[in-house]
Amino acid sequence: MSDQHLAAKNKFDVVILGSGIGGTLLGAILARNGVKVLILEQSAHPRFAIGESTVPETTQMFGILAKRYAVPEIEKLSNYQNVRTSVSSACGIKRNFSFIYHRPGEAQRPQEATQFPTWAPPFGPDIHFYRQDVDAYMLAVAIRYGAVVQQNIGVTEIEI
Repeated sequence: MSDQHLAAKNKFDVVILGSGIGGTLLGAILARNGVKVLILEQSAHPRFAIGESTVPETTQMFGILAKRYAVPEIEKLSNYQNVRTSVSSACGIKRNFSFIYHRPGEAQRPQEATQFPTWAPPFGPDIHFYRQDVDAYMLAVAIRYGAVVQQNIGVTEIEI
């Protein structure tokens, strides 16, 4: 069945463009709660994605979202130990935030660098997500709750 026929044949309440962590979290939450969801992805999983890291507010929010919208799989993203044992052993501990001002063709200047340590338990440790694993995990969660996923779809026009 062509992709145009899929969209024409099925009525979706929500179409989400992108199956990264944001799109798949939203898709899982909506599908779990009875919304007919279509997720469109330009590439295909597994796919490389630049890593992402958390701050304490992010990991706390994952726990809140899991409970509020009855998607317990999201809770697995709320702390380092759960991520490593249930999502991906390729994820790591984030130890700091570093910011360095960069001038093309010039050496870095130490006085223009800032480094902030991250939280220790009970609020941390913060997490470096191996995005391709975390995205694939949440995509599988969204699919289990009923989201329909189409990969390798380039969206060039939207008609409402």
